[in-house]
Amino acid sequence: MRVLRPGDETALDTFLYTLELRHLAVPPPLAAGQVRCRHPEDAELELMAQWRIAFTVEALGATATPALETASRGEVRLIHERTADWLLLDGARPVAYSAFNAMLPEIVQIGGVWTPAPLRGRGYARAVVAGSLLAARNQGVARAVLFADPLNQAAKRAYLSLGFRIVGDYGLVLLDAR
Repeated sequence: MRVLRPGDETALDTFLYTLELRHLAVPPPLAAGQVRCRHPEDAELELMAQWRIAFTVEALGATATPALETASRGEVRLIHERTADWLLLDGARPVAYSAFNAMLPEIVQIGGVWTPAPLRGRGYARAVVAGSLLAARNQGVARAVLFADPLNQAAKRAYLSLGFRIVGDYGLVLLDAR
C-alpha cells in the first residue's frame, strides 16, 4: 500500500490477491458449522460502524473524529443496503466482519475485513471471508480479489490458506483535505 501524507518520505506497497472461487478452501470451523456467516441485522449496524472506525484508524492511519464516525455509519448503512456486508458469529457472539467493496456478476472485491484485537488469532477473519465467498459463489460469482498490507503476516497467512494467490501490488494515495 502506498500511503502518502504531507511530510512522508516513504510509502508501503499493498499485495494484490486473487482467487478463483472454485478453488476456495473452506476453513474447518465454518464447514463444520462451529461458526456461521450471515448478513448483519439492522440492530447490529452500530457495532459494524464501530468496527469500521477501528479498521479505518488501524489499517488506514485515520484519526478517530466525529466526522469519521459519521462517515463510517453512512458507509456501513450503504454497504448493508447493497447486501455487501458479512458478519461471522461464534454462537450468538459477533466476532468478525467483512464487506465487498465492489461487486460485478463475475467478480467481487473483499474489503474492510475486521476482527477486534482480543478475538484475533482464532481464524475468524478467514472464516468470515470464506463465508462471504461461499455466498458469492452460490450466486454465480467466479473470482474474488483483495488488497492487503504485506507487513500483516496474519492476513497473508489467512488469505493464502483460503486459496488466494498474490498476483501483484497496488498503491493507495490518501490526501489530506486541509
